[in-house]
Amino acid sequence: MAKRGIITHRKTRRLAMALGIDQTYAVGILESLWQVTSEQCPRGDIGSLLNQDIADEMFCSIDADILISALGSSGWLDSHKDYRLVVHGWSEHADDMVHQRIARMGNGTFCDGTVSKRYKPKTTDATGQTPTNSEINGESQRKFEKNGLPEPEPEPEPEPEPEPEPGIYISSIISEKLKVPKVAPVPVAVINPPKKPKPDLSWFDPWFEQFKSEYPKRHGNNWKQAGIKLQRLFDGTNPPDPKEVLAGAVAYAKTNPEPEFTKMVTSWINQKSWCADYSQVPHTPTKPGDKFKTWTPEDLAEMGGE
Repeated sequence: MAKRGIITHRKTRRLAMALGIDQTYAVGILESLWQVTSEQCPRGDIGSLLNQDIADEMFCSIDADILISALGSSGWLDSHKDYRLVVHGWSEHADDMVHQRIARMGNGTFCDGTVSKRYKPKTTDATGQTPTNSEINGESQRKFEKNGLPEPEPEPEPEPEPEPEPGIYISSIISEKLKVPKVAPVPVAVINPPKKPKPDLSWFDPWFEQFKSEYPKRHGNNWKQAGIKLQRLFDGTNPPDPKEVLAGAVAYAKTNPEPEFTKMVTSWINQKSWCADYSQVPHTPTKPGDKFKTWTPEDLAEMGGE
């Protein structure tokens, strides 16, 4: 359903920057969004699904709230008072199959009120013939089908200016109108809210290397995306304790999961699986030949700010 030029579109570039991915991957996310909309919400009211359901139907491992927020800020989703979220320009760019489905639903309109081009009214006139949309609603209906907007009301004509009385010159009237006392501007104090200090994440890189070494091996793990997700967690509100996250990875590795059944690291982070009960005491084992530093309880306590 993606059209030519979508990969170089400015909104695709904004989406890629918001998610920290390449524009090629952003096109795949947009195509998945449109496929889900055409199958489950053909009227364009994608907001009838929960954010997590939208991400699951798109088979996207990105956090659902982050994904929907990025799609909205880049202009691919619009907020709606009735449907919560709608796909931007869906009635204009939907394919013929979607128009055919909409034509069979109720009054044959998209959620923005646009009539499907395949919709045929079921009413008949006195001759027993089915009138067209334009014959039912006239010229305003034809304009509605063209751009989805009603015919504007005619603007009222401006009232004429009153004629000046005899003996009064126009220059004197203008002079009286210009005699306006000057008022000194009132100074307004601009108070900038205090900026929230960013947490110190200088410890993150060596900690992340230790996390990678402890997490069970799984082919296809996206460690770059995992690092971005963990940094956002530690930099956001109510950040998790780094030592608990590392201990959770160690405990998960001790369960010896098969490689094909091991969770992708991004899914493990999205589900906050370090909080799961693995029925084992988390610890940090020392591995022979380990090229990374083994973290002691004192190191972990220093990371957590205790």
